[in-house]
Amino acid sequence: MASDEPPAKRARLASLPAEAARTQQACTACRERKIKCCGNQPCRYCSKRGLECAFVEVGRKKMYPVAYVEELERKASGNISRNAESSSNITHADVSQTAVPSINDIPNIDSDSSTSRTFNGLFQRYEAEPPTMSSSLDFGTRIRDLTRDSQTPNLRGGPILSHETPDNVYDIEPESTTRRQSRFRPIQWPNEEEAHGLLNSVTSSIGSVQHLIDPRTFSDTLSHFYDSDSAQLENIELHHVEMLMVFSLGGLLQGKIKSGSSFPGAEYFLEAVNNLPSLCALRKAGSLAIEIMGLFAFFLQCSDRKDDAYIYAGLALRLAVSNGLARGHGGQRMKRSESVHRNRLWWTIYMQERRLAAATGNPVGILDENITAPLPTESAGFPPVAALNINIKLAKMTGRILQNIYSARHRSERQFLRTIHDLVTELNNLHKDTPPSCKVDVSQPGSVTRTSATLSLMFSQAVILTTRPILLHLAKSGLGGNNTDGALTGMSRSQKLANACIEAAGVSLDVLHLLRQQALLGKLSPQHRVTRSRSFA
Repeated sequence: MASDEPPAKRARLASLPAEAARTQQACTACRERKIKCCGNQPCRYCSKRGLECAFVEVGRKKMYPVAYVEELERKASGNISRNAESSSNITHADVSQTAVPSINDIPNIDSDSSTSRTFNGLFQRYEAEPPTMSSSLDFGTRIRDLTRDSQTPNLRGGPILSHETPDNVYDIEPESTTRRQSRFRPIQWPNEEEAHGLLNSVTSSIGSVQHLIDPRTFSDTLSHFYDSDSAQLENIELHHVEMLMVFSLGGLLQGKIKSGSSFPGAEYFLEAVNNLPSLCALRKAGSLAIEIMGLFAFFLQCSDRKDDAYIYAGLALRLAVSNGLARGHGGQRMKRSESVHRNRLWWTIYMQERRLAAATGNPVGILDENITAPLPTESAGFPPVAALNINIKLAKMTGRILQNIYSARHRSERQFLRTIHDLVTELNNLHKDTPPSCKVDVSQPGSVTRTSATLSLMFSQAVILTTRPILLHLAKSGLGGNNTDGALTGMSRSQKLANACIEAAGVSLDVLHLLRQQALLGKLSPQHRVTRSRSFA
């Protein structure tokens, strides 16, 4: 068969020495330039150009006896045990000096040493956790099951439904009637001063980390409502439903229970539920309906009804998507204040739905790649944007945690731990980039604000959600008697990840303690505390 090479090239190749094609080693200069080396020293290429011709010495791979490797593993596990004992002497105050525990000193999980290979012994039976495990209720049930009868452990399988926690602990159940607005049953509306006080409780609680309503517009609506003859109100319109939800949230945050009510703000909440229009009408109502669904989700979440809150947050998300909030302006002409409000409302609903999905073990309603709305920017007349944007980034991290850790896809042990390590590292980096005004300084308890405390709790919650599967696997390994020397060798990495989870929980307790000292936590009346304790008895 005739060669396809040009004659000049065939002649040049024929003139090359035979050893150029047969050489098994190339000098460093030829390796860098990815050209053939004749194998001589100096080679033809380096001689022609006056370069130093050097060859990398290739030695034989060292082999170690199995007994020698096992001895190293025993020594390493002994060092880990001593380090764990010394770390247990760290005081809680020492741990609480940072809002997010740092794990930057974790060794490289991708290392190819013999000790990293033995690390797989701890997770050799690792299976993908079901998505429901992101729920604290399911996770807690799984942990409790580890200590129960070993013959019937509930370590694997479908969703775990706990029968120890009632679904409706506060006895808040909307009436099963089909009343319409024309069948309005009058309730006792607060007077104007009380109404504005309830609004202030809501806005001060939400602060600058969320944006469910525009306080200026709502305050004007409230004043107009009381300027008119509200006592003669015959029909509940949609903006009245929003007022009822703000009153219910304000009453909940103030902790005041009215006579005949089972929960603060419940009477306003039930009235709002019974006067909701159809979903078709809500879709046409635009931003107002989205605000109302977000307020419903917020109230239900505070009432320990996360599953119901997830439904309302999902409705709010769908309404927002169908009204174009996920796409930003979308070419629509609108006032600047309306555009800013829509943008901040979208990201608040996004955060709400993301976190409720994690709390209930359900999937998120929209993927980040389908969102084109920009992050909020500074705008005159609106709160500063720094805390809000950090909260949004944390919610995005929550979505990634659900997708990468609490998913049904199968991964290797090394991929699983690398994913956890990388996510916690990203959380640490985000915390480092957080402005000092948005951080909690435990050395100055009086300086804690509701905004900084909320963000600190969100950071800790994200770290706990990321790392607590490590605790479950360590518990399984310990109770199952699988703590072999090889498994213990890997705990230099897994234990640090587990410690990050424990430290984050400690930080949360410290922040809650500081909030309690400054009377920034929601108030509960003695009657309400008794009702709640009986519900869990």
